[in-house]
Amino acid sequence: MGNLRTLLNSWIPGWLKGNWGTRYFGVLGLFADAISQGASESVKAPWLKESTSPNDALALKGRERLLERYPNETNDQYRSRINDAWKAWSDAGGSPSIEGQLHAAGFTDAYVAFDSGREGPRGLPAPYWSQFWVRFPPESGIVVSLTQHLWDGASALWDGAISWQPTNLTKEQLALFAGIINKWKPSDWICRGLIFDFSSELWDGSKSWDGSTQWAGAFELDLT
Repeated sequence: MGNLRTLLNSWIPGWLKGNWGTRYFGVLGLFADAISQGASESVKAPWLKESTSPNDALALKGRERLLERYPNETNDQYRSRINDAWKAWSDAGGSPSIEGQLHAAGFTDAYVAFDSGREGPRGLPAPYWSQFWVRFPPESGIVVSLTQHLWDGASALWDGAISWQPTNLTKEQLALFAGIINKWKPSDWICRGLIFDFSSELWDGSKSWDGSTQWAGAFELDLT
């Protein structure tokens, strides 16, 4: 038996196997096959490794496994991450989980950095072992640069009023970073801030200063 239409056709008596009899039972079998197929696909829709699993099932499975979808994440990427939920939650509460989720969100090479020698968030004396920062190298995609050089190249003057900051960082990205960090960090860790490495040299090279062409290579954004 391939389907219910075939089964019904085998049941009807010979006197009903004419033109109209076969059409009548064929329509009944067609409806039964459609219902059967719909029920089968509904049952298998949450089975994300099945080829018949629709993409609109991803949001439901993501909420079920507490894995929200990140901006710019493709269906295949999100599906793979949901299927790997067991490993993600097994790693939760540590640096690998924070870093892994940031990478999944598209910020590659971002990593957790510790500095127990710095004072605590409210001036608490060092060492303060539970504080950490999340650092974003230039490869992470956050651009930190200046509109002009700090050094004018012609005099010994340095204009300290010139400021620098991430030029493509949005409020939505900051909210995303904070959400990932708060969700995946251990409860007794404190994230002090975000550190963005400069994407280009700050020194124009026309004057030498401190033997280097780069000065103050990062921008730190406090979170506490």
